[in-house]
Amino acid sequence: MRRLLPTLPFLLLLGLAPAGAEPVRFIAFGDMPYCRGITTGECTDVGRLTALVRQFGQQAPHDFSIFLGDTKGGNEPCSEAILLRPLRWQGAPGWMAVAEKPLIYTPGDNEWTDCRAGPNDSLDWAPALDLLRRHFFAGPPLLGAARQEGLPENYRWTTDGVLFVTLHIPGSNNGRPATPADPYPAPLRTGAAAQAEYDSRNRLNLAWLAETVRAAAAPGVRGLVIATQADLFYAEICGSGWDSGLRESREAIFAAARALAPKPVLLLHGDSHLLVHQDATHDPLRDMPANLTRLMVPGERDVQAVAVAFDPGEPEPLQLRLLGEIGTPPQEAPRGCPDYERLTAAARARWR
Repeated sequence: MRRLLPTLPFLLLLGLAPAGAEPVRFIAFGDMPYCRGITTGECTDVGRLTALVRQFGQQAPHDFSIFLGDTKGGNEPCSEAILLRPLRWQGAPGWMAVAEKPLIYTPGDNEWTDCRAGPNDSLDWAPALDLLRRHFFAGPPLLGAARQEGLPENYRWTTDGVLFVTLHIPGSNNGRPATPADPYPAPLRTGAAAQAEYDSRNRLNLAWLAETVRAAAAPGVRGLVIATQADLFYAEICGSGWDSGLRESREAIFAAARALAPKPVLLLHGDSHLLVHQDATHDPLRDMPANLTRLMVPGERDVQAVAVAFDPGEPEPLQLRLLGEIGTPPQEAPRGCPDYERLTAAARARWR
């Protein structure tokens, strides 16, 4: 039985990695279900996702799963019923509620930053965020995780000498209101309240990461896994979109990996709905530290999860396996982004 350590100080007192440490096994997924045109009716993707989560234990050994944001499609209303659909839907337990093992969740843009008050009882972004915090993050954190003061959705926990941290960095430019340099400001939030929320959350995220790096530098920690929602690299790779609200986070994650070298650092995220695996050997990003691996999980049409075995002691620390069903038709790379098409094809050829 793997040891899920509730607090970091205990591990630090040991000063050593757990004896006979095994690969840490977990499941990562996100950006689903995307119910296009649905308000309160049926959605086949809800059933597909619920079936997938029910089968996690049969398909892959794991201690927990991590959902990397976007529990709904961007065109679905931000109604209370749909925002709480992961917990309960149409009188039955929701897809999060049927998970047999602990399920950690970090929010995405579709369930709050992109929300606007409107038809079908759709909430504005502030009450949507409040609803998420009250229903998903009010109780004791799973896995005995530590929780950040000020951002109750940010967790940190350790299993088998690997430190995990969630950072609340959603897509749509991290929720930052548009600046004059942003090429497509229309979908972004506006106003002083939105700017203040972004400034506070960005500051707290960076502080949480810095504190995590200090903890991960301890001799007893074998590696670090950072889980968030936003695709921090879309604008750079695809040459479109905006990233003014993401640059600080991206630079801080790269700096964290450099500070912890040679310990392996794994960055998990969703947002662009494609399987992408990049590291120093496989399509490294510009300025990417040699000990950093980036794993983006599939989503939207492809109702799939990734079973991860992370073993910092191995020369090849990451082993992946896809669970679930690819879409009909499959999820496509964004138009005009041949690099993502190539990266996804390479990752799917390597991990099946």
